Amino acid sequence: MTLVSNFGINSLGDFILGGLAANDYVQMTAGAILVTVLALLVDGLLAVVQRFAAPRGVSRGSGATTARGRRLPVATGTPAPEGN
Repeated sequence: MTLVSNFGINSLGDFILGGLAANDYVQMTAGAILVTVLALLVDGLLAVVQRFAAPRGVSRGSGATTARGRRLPVATGTPAPEGN
């Protein structure tokens, strides 16, 4: 459900709530599809903005690297024994 429709402001959520009140599943489904499409479009637009807004030195990948592209050391092997 969209947040704005709870405050009396016209939105795509009105299709969902109106369909719920009238037991009109076609209207509810149409409203849900419209809200989903709008959310995916906004997400895609923000992904494009983020891609161009990131500075050149910042890694856009998911690996653990520094700003210069060097890999960060990762602890491997067995842990050191505790105690004395």
